[in-house]
Amino acid sequence: MDDVTQRTATYALPDIGALVRARPGLSGKLLILTIAFVMLAEVLIFIPSVANFRRSWLMNKIAAASTAALVFDAAPSGMVPADIGKELLRQVGALTIWAKRADSRMLIASVDNPPQVDVTTDMRETNPFHQITQAMGTLAAPSGRILRVTALGMGVEINMTMEEDLLRAAMWGFARNILLLSLLISLITAGLVYLSLIHMIVRPIKRLSENMASFERDPENDARVITTGPRDDEIGFAERSLARLEVKLADELRRSKKLASLGLMIAKISHDLRNVLSGAQLFSERIAELKNPSVQRLAPRLVDALRRAIDLCEGTLAYGADQKAALKPSRFQLARLVAECWELALPVSRTASVLLNEVPPEFEIRADRDQIARVFLNLMRNSLQAIAPPPGQEAEGEARLTVSAERETNRALICIQDNGPGVSAAARQRLFEPFSVSSSRRGSGLGLAIAADILRAHDGEIRLVESVAGARFAITLPQR
Repeated sequence: MDDVTQRTATYALPDIGALVRARPGLSGKLLILTIAFVMLAEVLIFIPSVANFRRSWLMNKIAAASTAALVFDAAPSGMVPADIGKELLRQVGALTIWAKRADSRMLIASVDNPPQVDVTTDMRETNPFHQITQAMGTLAAPSGRILRVTALGMGVEINMTMEEDLLRAAMWGFARNILLLSLLISLITAGLVYLSLIHMIVRPIKRLSENMASFERDPENDARVITTGPRDDEIGFAERSLARLEVKLADELRRSKKLASLGLMIAKISHDLRNVLSGAQLFSERIAELKNPSVQRLAPRLVDALRRAIDLCEGTLAYGADQKAALKPSRFQLARLVAECWELALPVSRTASVLLNEVPPEFEIRADRDQIARVFLNLMRNSLQAIAPPPGQEAEGEARLTVSAERETNRALICIQDNGPGVSAAARQRLFEPFSVSSSRRGSGLGLAIAADILRAHDGEIRLVESVAGARFAITLPQR
């Protein structure tokens, strides 16, 4: 094994497909995102819930202290035993309880040597952000911190001190339960959303991607075109759009193969035909040397026609070899070219035909004369074939073709109008595509496509314009 082979084996590329499969797919990503978003929502609910639990827990303690304050206030002075006060503190979980009226302040109960207060909270403060801040402070508080709570209970202001550890333990227990419940709700919700997304989105998208991969392997097989369902949402729209695209692409591929085969056949015919025409041109040039007046009059036209035929064959061979034939622009009179093309197009007419050549005799354009002659010849032949009656029927009138031209800013506008049946709406969509439209059974459907290609090579264009009767084509050629 040589060095190159060894290096290739050593630095082999990794399996890209395996790397892609190792990553989570669309369904896995949706599941992860769903769980994350549901958990985020639960966190946003969790924090206010903890703050509300803290407030409720403290208000319950205040309510118990308020009841005791009323009892102590109603009893005669010194009639409440100290043991009852200590029991009250134990039940409430407080260290001291004070009741304050407008004119006096009374100690309800207190432990011996009460500790110093570290932090105070006023339950009369109802700002939710303030409550959330204090709740987070309680959860993060160090052990042994003393809390004083102030609130209104039964018309009496109650001040109560207590160890915050009791409140913090209750809040952590509540938080743990809420967290477990939130996690359970998140999993259930994420699972349901995940299954819904799998059924409604992931599976249809996977079906679309698998169909595209299958169609890519054999695009000309009609069985590979995706079958559409009854869905009327975005997925259904994507399925129908993909089906139309695949049908159109399959048709285009089949047409392209036919055109390629036809092009190869035409190239072979053009090669042999060019050799035959070259010999005919040689004999025509010798005939042109005869002194007969009729020969002198007709021979130049015959030689010119053979020369154009040879150039056409060479252009066809160049096109088949993917070579663009170079244009040979020159300045010439358009009216004379129109008259010459009309004489060449007349043999295809099966009825009386008239040309209305409204091009001014002095009107000149700059272009490749032979190529522009092909454009006019194709348009005239198409018009005469379209106006001609079906075989076995008589013509209702004469075929009339009108050619006009005018000069606009830096361009020439040429119009060709006939009095035929016009172009159908169905034919307009693919009017300038090869083999798409033919005015007769003998036509190939190439005339307009060739004309459009020639004008495009001149940086011009041809288009079908609206007309009261017949077909009207407008040709635009730049004039620099």
